[in-house]
Amino acid sequence: MTKKYFSIDQAEALIPTLIDHVRRLRKLRYRMALLQGSREALPELLEAVDEDGMYYCVRKEIGLNKQYHKLAHEFFERIDKVMVSGVILTDLDEGLVDFPHKLDGRSVLLCWKAGEKGITHWHEVDETYDERQEIVDLDRMARELGMYANAGQERKRRA
Repeated sequence: MTKKYFSIDQAEALIPTLIDHVRRLRKLRYRMALLQGSREALPELLEAVDEDGMYYCVRKEIGLNKQYHKLAHEFFERIDKVMVSGVILTDLDEGLVDFPHKLDGRSVLLCWKAGEKGITHWHEVDETYDERQEIVDLDRMARELGMYANAGQERKRRA
């Protein structure tokens, strides 16, 4: 598979879908953790029950396993959808997502965190979220600094 690179506009167009994915992945992971806790408690319960109770516990364990694996399947399907799109989900807890981007011929990462309105920062491939840098909007800077005779002149945002 060829590595995909995103423009800022392309990355921002994916944000609504990513919001849904991150929200659902968090819920799935939470529910899987609850089920895992229930599954881990069953062996102790099995030791304390008679033969009739054991049948119930085994059936309960089968049901919990089915639920867990159904959730796990959806969880990894969603992760796969995100990865196939070329987006990098770096931290589900924080909702951190990176988008490969070309800047002056080199690879960098546009970054977005759940809750942010758009793509406002980037960082080098070997750097982390904490080292991200603000994307400079050349149009806004020009208007604020009065650098262009035609303040409405279109310039590209530069990561």
